Parts: sequence; C-alpha cells; structure tokens
Amino acid sequence: MEDRFVIFTGTICSTYLNRMRDYAMRDLENETKKGKTNFLKFSKIVEKIYNENKIESLNFSYDEIRKIEEKNRIIFSLPFSGSGELLKVSPDAIDGLKLPVMRKEEEIIFSLKETEFKDEHEIKEELVNLLTKINEICSFLKKEIENYNKDLANMLKEKSVELYEKISFRTW
Repeated sequence: MEDRFVIFTGTICSTYLNRMRDYAMRDLENETKKGKTNFLKFSKIVEKIYNENKIESLNFSYDEIRKIEEKNRIIFSLPFSGSGELLKVSPDAIDGLKLPVMRKEEEIIFSLKETEFKDEHEIKEELVNLLTKINEICSFLKKEIENYNKDLANMLKEKSVELYEKISFRTW
C-alpha cells in the first residue's frame, strides 16, 4: 500500500501527456536504429509501441464504494480501473482535488473525520460532493486521454512511415 498522498494535484495533465508522447517517439526511434526489417515486422513493432504507451482512462466503481467506521473516522474504499498514474495528474482547466488518500492496488482509501460533521446526513453530503468532484475530474481527464490516444496513433503512423523510408533507403 502506498503512503498517503493527495490525488489530482501533481503534474499538469498536458505536461504528463507530452512526456508520455515523447517516450513513445523515443521508443520508435530506438527501434529504427536496430536496422533493416520488413514492413510487416516494423508495423508490429509500431503497434507494440502504441499499446505500451497508450493510456487507460481512470474509471471509479462508485457503486462498489465501501464504508468502514473506525473510532472517530469514517473510512471509504473506492475501487478504480485504468492507469493509476492519472491519480497524480492535475487537470489543466479545473482545480484538482486535495484529498489525502492511500492507494491499495486498484482502490483508493480515504477518510472523513466524524467529529467534523454533525450527523449522518452531513457525512453523506460531503461524500457526494467528493465523489462528484472526482467524477468531474475523471471526465475531464478521460477526454484528454482519448485525444492523446488518437494523436499518439496518428503520430506513430506518420513517423513510422517516415522512419521506415529512411531504413529502406539506407539499405540501397
């Protein structure tokens, strides 16, 4: 289990996506330095690079949230799927969520102090507000990730044609 950290307040989304795009380009260029190959094999290499560098959007399973009461705290466990790295990314256009969590495999665990709320209704209201904010951020990130994945596919396709031509001409 990771130590406590704050979600959606790290690296700015566009910076993170540019870095990931650069990694994909570096991988492609490194493959072309290996020398002559046939087009089918090269296409499979490009596809492999795409699959290694595409990003899966975060999806939280809100219907599977679990509540655990402990002393004066109420702890919630919220499962998710997708790239856990996105928990550390800050959205460009909206404020991140400053919610301290612990990450345990494919779930985040966060708590609310029971003493901060008057009754169960206020706790539920706060939880709904947090989940709404998480959903808003995930929706924003999902759009960014979809655009990134499309751009990555197009960029790899264009660059791979250019690099394959260079490989082919080198062998003449």
